[in-house]
Amino acid sequence: MQQDSKGKKARKKILVLRQYEPVKQTFVISESTQIGRGISPEWAVKGREIPERFKDLDILITTLHSSQISRNHTGIFRGDDNNEDEETFYITDLNSLNGTYLNGERLRKEQEKALSIGDRIELSKDLELKITDIRNANQNHHALLVGNEGFNLVGVEPDLKKLAEQLNRRGFAGNIRTLLSKKFQSNSGKYIATKQNILDHLDEAAYLTTNKSHFIFHYSGHGDQYGLCLGDEKITPSELYLKLKNIRGKKAIILDCCHAGTFMMQPSNLEEMAEGGTFLNKKNKILIPQDTLVMAACTYAEKAYEAPQATIAGGQYMGKFTATLVKYLDKHKESFDLANLEKEFESALAGSPFYIHHQKPVFNGPSYTMVTAHTNIFKKSDLAELSKSKENEEQRSVPRIFDEETPSIELNDSLST
Repeated sequence: MQQDSKGKKARKKILVLRQYEPVKQTFVISESTQIGRGISPEWAVKGREIPERFKDLDILITTLHSSQISRNHTGIFRGDDNNEDEETFYITDLNSLNGTYLNGERLRKEQEKALSIGDRIELSKDLELKITDIRNANQNHHALLVGNEGFNLVGVEPDLKKLAEQLNRRGFAGNIRTLLSKKFQSNSGKYIATKQNILDHLDEAAYLTTNKSHFIFHYSGHGDQYGLCLGDEKITPSELYLKLKNIRGKKAIILDCCHAGTFMMQPSNLEEMAEGGTFLNKKNKILIPQDTLVMAACTYAEKAYEAPQATIAGGQYMGKFTATLVKYLDKHKESFDLANLEKEFESALAGSPFYIHHQKPVFNGPSYTMVTAHTNIFKKSDLAELSKSKENEEQRSVPRIFDEETPSIELNDSLST
């Protein structure tokens, strides 16, 4: 456990608590806290037994003013400071009249239960809160990696995994959140890439970041000329940028999908334009938030492709744009500016003169510095294998789009050129 300049132990973890109804609110808990409808952290009900744990609860979150919720209702606290348990959060009921429920089970008197991501907390039956995150507090860098691997795509999950491995070495360790459109188990719990979950995680980033933060949003999957495709839902440029403008510090948006350049085009042909929902400036252009670098895998009219990657993914498919970024991060352990890589990416994605699957990356925005990697995580690339991988990529690229003209491609199939 680290210590601050005054010799006190510095807290490593914070807990993110989210309320959805009747209003959306996000609470970031770093110290022992009580939740209730009171207006003071002091004990409110004379004559009611004060739990022993109450003395540790220095902070009050005032929530829904319902007669079913006690003024001192629930406590959330850390484990004992004298052992490793101090980084675990616990919940206890504060002798409330109508009880505290954890995942549907009412807590007994003075019962203390450890909390995990995904847990649901109910105060009486009037208010539900959900734990959406438990992460490092002493780190300014945060990343949200999103994937939609439906239809014909097979490289989305390797995209997110390999990029996360690199970001772990660049100051993001412990603060990388991954959302996929299918359920999967990770060390941080289960995350589903629905539109609402993505927007909620962006809201949380606004609470977690500071003016010195670096934030990365990466999307790998399907896209069209209206935005990012998530099954029957879409995230439009306006919806994404309206969330990003509230996130503090430097931001990098990395989009590996077909028509990614839509997030930098004039939206005169966008459906949302007619609905009056587009995030525009006075010149009728999409307004990219300040301090935001946007890296698109292709122009608004092009498709993006995925291909097998021998050197970095053991032959698994990855998006060619994401694979290019991962290879660059792996090769260049020094600090560098992402904004300066457009020409290098363009060259890497151009293919041979006889190769029909071209995609032109598009960058827009200010500098975004990737800090020096603190250790190697891959073996040095073998040049012969790299050359063979390049040949395979050109022969077996699969477009990141699904329509009547683009059949589903199995891993062992190839596209004729």
